[in-house]
Amino acid sequence: MGKTNTVLIVFYDNQVPFHVYYRGAEYKGYLHKKRTDVYDKCWAVGHSSDVCPKPNAVICTLCGTANPATAHPCTLKCLLCGQAHQTSDKTCPQRYQTLRLLIYRRQEKAKLQQQQYLSTMISTQDAHPERQEVKPCDTPLPQYHSNLEALWLTQPIKAATQESAPGAPFGICGTRGFGWSPPSTAATQSNPRHSYGKLG
Repeated sequence: MGKTNTVLIVFYDNQVPFHVYYRGAEYKGYLHKKRTDVYDKCWAVGHSSDVCPKPNAVICTLCGTANPATAHPCTLKCLLCGQAHQTSDKTCPQRYQTLRLLIYRRQEKAKLQQQQYLSTMISTQDAHPERQEVKPCDTPLPQYHSNLEALWLTQPIKAATQESAPGAPFGICGTRGFGWSPPSTAATQSNPRHSYGKLG
């Protein structure tokens, strides 16, 4: 870190935490405001003296006039915002500013995610058109379905006492799965697999 007491931390998320924990200590965080560097020779922004493209340029520090005369009328003009103050003034509103490129990237990312979501929804509806609209069933239900409650009140007792072939299914509507009749005594004696006791 050197002699500085400030560390710049970049977060991937859009939200920045108020505190950062490092080695068991809590540090208060602040939103970083980018400072525009201005070289005091060419008064151009965004670079330092070692990479200046015009190291021999002579520009007035007050008005920004190139190659000024010794005595020329000066009017204060900032090269960053155009207001009446020096370019190196700390009160310049353009010197400390939020990263506009970062804001632009976040907006573009949000738009892209929204477009992808909409395209996914449209493709899903095109692939499954039957999901777009719920249509009522045109096939009429059988008659015994409408009278199912009445059948349940009369049939279960009679059906549970009747005897049939071993493993033969029975039910209210004659379909498999509504019940199971126990095997008869004769069938159990003739086929030992149906007996519930020990063999032999």
